[in-house]
Amino acid sequence: MYHQNRLVTTTYEWDGQTLSYRLGGELYSCIYVKNTFIRQQPAHYISTFLRTPLSLNQF
Repeated sequence: MYHQNRLVTTTYEWDGQTLSYRLGGELYSCIYVKNTFIRQQPAHYISTFLRTPLSLNQF
């Protein structure tokens, strides 16, 4: 998982609809709807993230 172009974790769970991972001891959970991830947890606000391909030819 990358956040602001930084690798923050390599451990996550993905079942084809829900993505879950831990960051700083906090559990993050997103659902995938129409090519968009919508954060469900933590619940202090709802965020939307777009799925983007990773280019391996960056260097």
